[in-house]
Amino acid sequence: MIQHKKAFTMIELIFVIVIIGILASVAIPRLAATRTDAMVSAAMANLTTCVKNIGNAYTAQRTVNMGTNQSCIDTRRCFTIVDAFAEDGMISVISDGAGLLDVSESYCIAARQLAVNNGMAAPAGDGGKEYHFGSNKVVY
Repeated sequence: MIQHKKAFTMIELIFVIVIIGILASVAIPRLAATRTDAMVSAAMANLTTCVKNIGNAYTAQRTVNMGTNQSCIDTRRCFTIVDAFAEDGMISVISDGAGLLDVSESYCIAARQLAVNNGMAAPAGDGGKEYHFGSNKVVY
């Protein structure tokens, strides 16, 4: 009597490979979109944290030093923060990101648009979204 080995046929293997390919073609774009969304969320969180930290520092010390504030350093990857009037308790956030590392990255473009839509930054070419600190009320 002849004994046959149990194994998959070539057609069954090809069918499984095709199914895996179809699933991968659906899953990979979703994973890429999730990564971009996470980076946009991180950029927005850094901007919010930076503004709050500047307000806290100005209220406590009457000075603004963004150079040591990690959230502000990370924020400058996508946004421009103008602290020329920091002595007066005012900064401006502009959504141009001119001359910065990730200015052309898609997540920075999306983060800048989201910040403008939510009123957290001014559009490029505008004077900037002004934040005033140091009074009994922070004005956004």
